[in-house]
Amino acid sequence: MLDWLNDYGSAITALAAVVGVFIAAWQLHSASKEVRSAAEQRQSESFDRNRPYVTLDVIPGLAGKGTWDLRIENIGGSYARNVKLAFVEGGLNAPDDGDGAEFVKALQEFLNSTWSMAPGSSRRLLWHYSRGEDLTEEPKAAFTTWEATLQVTYEWQRTNEQPVKFAETYSYNTRIFGRISPVAGLGTTVSGSAPAEKQLSSIDRKLQRLVFNLAELRR
Repeated sequence: MLDWLNDYGSAITALAAVVGVFIAAWQLHSASKEVRSAAEQRQSESFDRNRPYVTLDVIPGLAGKGTWDLRIENIGGSYARNVKLAFVEGGLNAPDDGDGAEFVKALQEFLNSTWSMAPGSSRRLLWHYSRGEDLTEEPKAAFTTWEATLQVTYEWQRTNEQPVKFAETYSYNTRIFGRISPVAGLGTTVSGSAPAEKQLSSIDRKLQRLVFNLAELRR
């Protein structure tokens, strides 16, 4: 009887030991999994924080009413290299009368090129011109189409690693946004024939143009 109890007690002890080992192994596995997950999370956050991030935006232009500029900006934490822009939908659009053909040619050369962008840097290009927006004629799109989808591709050259490639797309419609986008105004103008009034008028126009350009640059 005592031998049987001893054998039973030994079996219970052995089972408890096995269960304890299993629990310890499970806890170790869970802790290891949490550590790996935390490390992957930190690595992902570091990647997102340090990578370049090139954005596109088509906004009312500095050249005046009817013009639109393309702003390209690197808001990421590293250099963007081999930056290149391409049309996915839409494209360049030379006016029917041939006006602006040289500028469209320059835009094509730009689309064929690549460049680098430092963190926080930006480029602003004359991109689109809607002629005839004084309502006396049907507006015509010049330089680029009314609406388009652009794709910008670029690379992140990490130390001793293969470049990481990125691609972002951006769509716009100047026909829609042109009707509702605010434009900085020039205000009233001083006028008169006296020399002093002419001088004030000249200063007034220069100040208005300065304020206008500053307002547009903040977009």
